Amino acid sequence: MRGVDNTAIGSASLGTGMFEFGVMSTTPKEYTVSIELDGYIFENIKVMLGRATEEPQTVNRRVLLRKVAIGEISALRHVFFDFGKATLQEASFEELNMMVTMMKQNQTMQVEIGGHTDDVGSDTFNKKLSQQRADAVRAYLTNNGISGRRIKSVGYGEERPIVSNDDESGGREINRRVEFKVIAK
Repeated sequence: MRGVDNTAIGSASLGTGMFEFGVMSTTPKEYTVSIELDGYIFENIKVMLGRATEEPQTVNRRVLLRKVAIGEISALRHVFFDFGKATLQEASFEELNMMVTMMKQNQTMQVEIGGHTDDVGSDTFNKKLSQQRADAVRAYLTNNGISGRRIKSVGYGEERPIVSNDDESGGREINRRVEFKVIAK
């Protein structure tokens, strides 16, 4: 688990998929909970916790992990780029490192990295930018020990929106994404 300042919070297993975290913040904060299990696709979820109190607090979140299987698609929700560029921001490294770990645990897995944009700008620019972003993720993975033969990168541009591009927070922001698809297991 990590705080908004990207500081790791230690945890202890209580068994059967339950974990205990010690948080001493006097103000409410949002945390990212990272869930990894060998043979499954990792998940990062955001959890808002209230301020620390004298009494222990319980927060329940049920997370369904998907098995690594051909055809499974997962958005890399915490991979960020500079505006209009393919430069990975440092905040992306934690999620990309989880992907590296997953691929190392599943040595025969092959993936397609798909870059996607919203519909702002020309089709040509968006196609090129999405390809460059997919290539940047591929380069990160290969620079961290994953064979390039296991990774295909494709720029889809604005061709495959998942929601309407009518507004920023409800559409365009969601459509600007990088996904990975398991193409061999």
